[in-house]
Amino acid sequence: MGDSATGEPWDQLDTLDLQSAVVDGFARLIAIDHSQPTDQPLDEALSALSIDQVNSNEPLLNRLHSELLPLLKEQLNTISLSLIPSTISSKEPDKKLLRLILRTQSEIERTIYQIRSMITAVCPVCSGPISEVSVTHRTDDQHLKAQKSFRLFRVQELFNQSVMFIMHPVFTQAQGLFHQLVTIPPNELKPESDRPSYRGELTFFISCASTAIDWTIRTINGPELEIAQEYWKRELPWFNFYIRELLELTTPLPPTAIELTVERQQDLGVLVHGTVIQVAKLIIPIIKLIRLLFNKLSKRPMNPKEGFPLFTEMCSSQLESLARQLKRISQDIKLLLDLLNKADRSFDDMISYEFTGVIQNLKSRLDSLLLLILLYFVPSIQNTDAFPTQDDYKAWLVTWNTQLILSIHNFDDAVRLFHNNPF
Repeated sequence: MGDSATGEPWDQLDTLDLQSAVVDGFARLIAIDHSQPTDQPLDEALSALSIDQVNSNEPLLNRLHSELLPLLKEQLNTISLSLIPSTISSKEPDKKLLRLILRTQSEIERTIYQIRSMITAVCPVCSGPISEVSVTHRTDDQHLKAQKSFRLFRVQELFNQSVMFIMHPVFTQAQGLFHQLVTIPPNELKPESDRPSYRGELTFFISCASTAIDWTIRTINGPELEIAQEYWKRELPWFNFYIRELLELTTPLPPTAIELTVERQQDLGVLVHGTVIQVAKLIIPIIKLIRLLFNKLSKRPMNPKEGFPLFTEMCSSQLESLARQLKRISQDIKLLLDLLNKADRSFDDMISYEFTGVIQNLKSRLDSLLLLILLYFVPSIQNTDAFPTQDDYKAWLVTWNTQLILSIHNFDDAVRLFHNNPF
């Protein structure tokens, strides 16, 4: 490719002007409002999808996951690979490479606009929490397969809040690295430990962006269960934390602390009163059972990578419930921990009712989850010699539910004991 044959506005620029244009190009990318979608008119954002709209949106979704999102990932890698000292330096800058960076910057802008425009066109979401609730709770889109509003909202959420959020540090580090390379001769560069690590940071953020892009693609064309499992992954580590916190709260005090006042003992971060300690100990098996269930639901044969169906007959409201149920359960556990500390410091006749109410909510959430799993996912388990059959999986869930009922019964007994004999 000749230097002047491309017809680009920067073809006739000298080296210094090219370098200045590259810096300006990164500044332009940094200045993109990465928290907001394109200025596409809001009336193009759909609040519902008809059959005709489904047919017209399918090519847009296909282009998003097969062309535009992979293209953005490739363009980011081009930027990263272009910013290397051997080809960009203050001594002998490569004009062709500078033009490649400028062209890639322009293409990234265009790709981002195209992606945002298409997402706005196919996703029935405008903005704000009211829109999210109305969209993800649709009960009439079970037939729309890849275009259920729950999935489409997640695509929009991932791109605008994950991919685009990472773009700002990507371009900031790229600009810093470029400025470093073109202004400081290689033989004058300080040891890496003594200068800003633009290269390391750029590599890290581009890796994060690539991961977010890959997951956005997977959300467009992947199984519904996998989308829910991704939500669960963010919450499951908290359950290990809850168990550790409960173990610490119920750890017996050392002999040297026995003579302290109740208030001083509580300041050590442990529960003091026996009936409250018993309630706390009986929360632990409930948490372990919940953790066990969601780990089970994330492995074979429930692993979507093992030929699990892409779509079910679930509507967006059900999918939303499935995906976010673990977060709501996690919030219930946090409430229980707060109630433990409250109960240990001062008896309130209503606390026992609060304990019971929270645990009933938790059980209701798990019942709802089990029903969805049994209705829509267990029937899709493929019977093989190597992995459990549908009947085996159902039997496991029945056994698990029996253990949960027993654990909750024991918890309720401890709460009643606390109510009758608080301290």
